[in-house]
Amino acid sequence: MRKHGSKGCTRVIWKLGGSVLEDRRSYAYFAKRICSYLTEHPEIERIYIVVSARKGRTDELIGSISRNNGHDINLRDILSGKETSNHITGKFDNPETSAALLRGEIESAYLLQEELRNAGMESKVFTQLDFFPIVSQGSYLYSEVDLDASKIKFANSDLSKNNDRIVIVSGFGAVNSKNEPTLLGRNSSDYVAAILSALDEKVESVTFIKDVDGLYDSFGTPEQKLIASIHIEKLRELGFRKLIDKRVLGVISCNFHITNKGMSEGTKVVL
Repeated sequence: MRKHGSKGCTRVIWKLGGSVLEDRRSYAYFAKRICSYLTEHPEIERIYIVVSARKGRTDELIGSISRNNGHDINLRDILSGKETSNHITGKFDNPETSAALLRGEIESAYLLQEELRNAGMESKVFTQLDFFPIVSQGSYLYSEVDLDASKIKFANSDLSKNNDRIVIVSGFGAVNSKNEPTLLGRNSSDYVAAILSALDEKVESVTFIKDVDGLYDSFGTPEQKLIASIHIEKLRELGFRKLIDKRVLGVISCNFHITNKGMSEGTKVVL
């Protein structure tokens, strides 16, 4: 686990899930929350905001791409890592498709930037269509992260050196060695946030903001109880894969918190 940085050097990550980005009002709400948080915490040198597409947007994009060729289900399976047929995969495995499917996350990034500006704060946006610090290899639709290459790219970039206090990062994807957009699979924006924590050694915590209160023991039974704190090894044993991608647990480099948009409680996971 990382040690706390000195005052003025702390960095944190907030991941905004699509489940809490329902409409334009949601972006305005989080813009105000971010502004209030930074005002109340002058020790925060930088906050990274990793955004998903708004609720339902990725399904809309999948439908628009696959509607005319009868491969809607197959495209969804490809993005989930289930479809391996070369005949089907080849129809979609190109940078044009990955860029089109990233549109939802990129829209979210710029919508949040606009609402932050309306609230009186400037921010910097990084998407897979310009500079992006995460490098991947393999398929355009379900690629694997090259963490070593990503660390080198991040360390040599302006992103690691500049003084932007609010940095917005679009989730879901990465770029390959040619700087072409790639996807990391459905629901992978949590993974992007976890990778960022491994790239920036100043990051002390990650907060995953979802439409759930946190993790529950005996969920769905009369004995269910919110887990206030849990060690990451225990979390690996229990699973909770519908809430946290297992790849997150393999790469995240700091304590993290799973909470709803109220952010008043939730579950803290410690390393």
